[in-house]
Parts: sequence; C-alpha cells; structure tokens
Amino acid sequence: MSSLLRPVVLEPCQTTLRGRRRSSHRALDAVPRLLSSIVPASSSNDSAISDEPISIPHDTAEGVYTPDSSKTVTPASLSPLSDAHVSDYFTSTAVGRHSSSAPVLYTLTPSPTETLARSIPSRKTSLASTEKDVSDRRSELERLKWRLTAGFFSYFLCGWGDGVTGTVLPYFTTAFHLNTMTSSLFFAGSTLGFFSGTLVVEPLMNFLGRCSSERPNNSLIPHVPWVSKCCTGKKVHGSRHSASQARHLVVVISSVLHACHFVMIGSKGGYAATFMAYAVAAFSRALLTASLNAYFASGPQQALGYSYGLWSLGGVLSPILCQTLISSSIPWVRFYFGSLVLSGINAALLYFAFKPTARENSREWREFTVETSKIVSPLSTPTDEDGKPTWQTTQVAPQSSTLRLALSLLYVWTISLLGMLYCGSETTTQGLMVTYLLGTRRANPKTVGYVTSGFWGGITIGRFTWGYLVPRLSFTQRKFTILGCLRSLHFAPRIVVPP
Repeated sequence: MSSLLRPVVLEPCQTTLRGRRRSSHRALDAVPRLLSSIVPASSSNDSAISDEPISIPHDTAEGVYTPDSSKTVTPASLSPLSDAHVSDYFTSTAVGRHSSSAPVLYTLTPSPTETLARSIPSRKTSLASTEKDVSDRRSELERLKWRLTAGFFSYFLCGWGDGVTGTVLPYFTTAFHLNTMTSSLFFAGSTLGFFSGTLVVEPLMNFLGRCSSERPNNSLIPHVPWVSKCCTGKKVHGSRHSASQARHLVVVISSVLHACHFVMIGSKGGYAATFMAYAVAAFSRALLTASLNAYFASGPQQALGYSYGLWSLGGVLSPILCQTLISSSIPWVRFYFGSLVLSGINAALLYFAFKPTARENSREWREFTVETSKIVSPLSTPTDEDGKPTWQTTQVAPQSSTLRLALSLLYVWTISLLGMLYCGSETTTQGLMVTYLLGTRRANPKTVGYVTSGFWGGITIGRFTWGYLVPRLSFTQRKFTILGCLRSLHFAPRIVVPP
C-alpha cells in the first residue's frame, strides 16, 4: 500500500535509461523552474538512479494518509509559469531536453526591440491612427449633400450655356455678318480657352492655396509674404498650402467668369467680344471641371456620371427656352441676361458649400505641423568640434508638375485623343445642326431650335444610364459594352432620312 502512495515522476536523462522511476518527497523539484522566486532551488542531488526511501505516516485506525500541517509547505503554485509575466516584446524561450542534474533555472532575455519600445507602435497608437484616418475621411466628405448639389447645379449651368449655341448661331451670323468660316471660329475659341485653362489650373491652384503659416484659418485672399509685410509692417515667416482654400477660390472664380460670358454675348459687342466670350466660358469650365471632377471621384461612385448627365440636361432645356423666346418675338439677347439669375445662384451655392470648414482647417493645420516638425531628434543631433549641436531640418524635395507627369504616360495621350474626337464631334454637331437644317432642309425658323434638344436628350439618357451601371459592372463588362456601342455606329450611316 505504501508503494502505491509514493509520487512517481518521469525525468528525461542523457543516459540510455529513459523514463526510470524516481521517487521523492519533494516532487516539485522535478519540475523545471523558470523563475527562482517561485520555488527555491534544491541543493540536494536528485538523481534518477537511486530511490530515496521515505516514510509516510498512516492512520492505523482508518488507513488514511493524514499530512502534518505544521510540516507541510504549500507551494506558490503548481505551475511554475502561473506567476510569470512575459512582455509582448520578449522572445520565446526554448526549454532544453535531457538535463542531467537538478532542474536548471531558466531566464527570459528581452529582445533588442524591448529597448526601443518607442519605435514600436502600440495598440493605442494603432487606434489613434485609425481614428485620425476616419476623421480625415469625414472632413473630406463634410457637407457632402450641399457640395454635390452645388457641383451638380454648376455642371447643369455649363450645359445650359453650351447647348444653346446651335440655336443662336444663325442669329449671330445675321447680326455680325458672318460667313461659314468666321462662325466656325467660335468653336476654335472654345478650344483655345479650354486648352489655356488646362495649362494654368495647376499653378493657379498652387497660388490660390497659399495661406499664412502662423494660424490654422484660411482666407479669401491668397497669402503673399512680401505683400503682407508691406501692408502690416511686420515680419512674416512664410506660407503654407491649403487644398480646401484653393478649391474654394477656384470654383468661385470660375462661376464669376462663366457669368461674364453671358454678359459679353448679351451685350452684342460684336464678333470679337462674342469670340472672347466663348474662350472665357471654356476657360472657366476647364477650371471648374479640374477641381470638381476630383471631388466627385472621391465621393459616391455615381456622382461623376450623374454630374455629366446634368450637364447634358442643361443642354436639353436651354434650346427649348431660347427657341420659345425667339418664337414669341423676344430678342435672343434676353436669354443671356436672364441666365445671369442662374449664374448668381450658382456662385452663391459654390461659395457657401465649398467654404473650408473648421474640421478641414484642423486637418490641414495638423498635416502642416507634422511636416514642419520633421527635424533630427536632440538625442541624436550631431555636434561640431566644440561640442555644440548642429541642428538639421528635413528638406522636402520640390514636387514635379502633375501635368508634366500626366503627359509622360502613354495611356493619357490615348484617352485624350479619344476625348478630343468625342467632345469635338459632339460640340460641332449640335452647334451646326440648326444652321444645316435652315440652309439645306428649309426648316421652320420658329421650331428648328428644338432639334438640338433632341440631340442633347439622347446624350443625357446615355450618361445617366452609364453613370448608374458603371459601379455595378466589371472592367470586362464595361469594355465589351463600349465596343458594342462603337460597333453600332457602323449602322448609323445606313439610316436614310428623306429630304
């Protein structure tokens, strides 16, 4: 009976006798200890070769083992790892096998990264960065509904002024005594204005986005250090760039220029003034689309397609209204002066909707302070021969022109060529459609202007449909859909329209 109550522990050894029985009254000494504070190390020779006899007291009356509480030592824990605290940066510990003597004291050595805890992002840092990203995303989409409304109405107004050209071009020819060559130059003026706006939009936004580096607020006037010094007489440290301020000023300026084009045409200042009006209108549209296209692309997926659908919708309604006024013996110039009401609403919406918010100012100010604080740490600052620290600031390389980078890509040239063919054929077709019908088909002057509305109506349906389907189609599906539409153009010349 006594042999059954003796604790038996199997301990590996370096000899060929594996798993030999070993009995001991101190069974916890056979367990490898990792920390010396848990169980004191034994100084006795616990060999697996010899068996140490022990005497276990029994209750002769009942035959039950009763330990002596005065002599019993309660260990801190049956598991030597229960009280151990291991840092997340500690390396794993490999426990050696086949130890030959008493259990070995194992110590955990911290990894080299433990001393560089500041360089390792913690969970709190990850949560902070995540909250920062969410906050930045919220600031980008702040006032989303109002800004989409203002942008959509602005694109509608662009189509409003673009779609009426075909209806009023015959009246331009009569009022200014133009021929086919000079009247066609209006489209060349539009091309010149859009091309000029594309070239200057980047440096213009860089200039309009300048604001003071001493305060986080933006202003309606770009910050120029030497001008501020002359006006205030105080030393100005420098300026920073604000993307929200640049976008706000660009959309407001473009809306004002687009309104000027209505005034220039409505004033009947002659052929030169009308030519410049078309160039100014195209210039303003280039500035407007450069800033709003990027905003629409960062918002809802259908925003960009719906915006150009509203552009063509403006081209549907403006010929109808203008032709109705002309049929009622109202001079065509009243249409352009009446359009100034829409221009005023457009400018007000763009001003208040895209005005930088406090969250956007805070985000840009935080990004600016992070960039300016990139200096060498004082602990690692190099010193000169006298032991004085030599401060070094991080120099940011000037960014190359985005337009130059875009022009260096082959697919940009390919898309630009296709866009030129599409936009050029669209503009000239709707612009010369009424002139062709009046001169060749002997159309009714009081109703011929409605034809361009049908042309723009087909474009409106296609743009709204495509804007709705694009987020739901894969790249392959979109590609074959476009190829199918281009293939259908092969049957268009076969449609015979009777004279």
